[in-house]
Amino acid sequence: MKKILFILSIISLTVVTNSCESDITSLNEDPKHPTVVPSGLLVASAEQELISQLLTPNVNNNIARFFTQQWAQTTYI
Repeated sequence: MKKILFILSIISLTVVTNSCESDITSLNEDPKHPTVVPSGLLVASAEQELISQLLTPNVNNNIARFFTQQWAQTTYI
């Protein structure tokens, strides 16, 4: 029984080690998320977000306006 178990374990170990690929870098490729993006697209997106952040009337999105108003108001003593 021990000999059969030993032989089966050797066979299974051989199958497992021989079935692995040596080059597994193709597993990390994601076609939906590119690794290299043209810089023009990043700059355009950054500019759009900056303008959106500066021109939004919502105080929750642009909290700097809220603090500027608080710091600039006249304090009467």
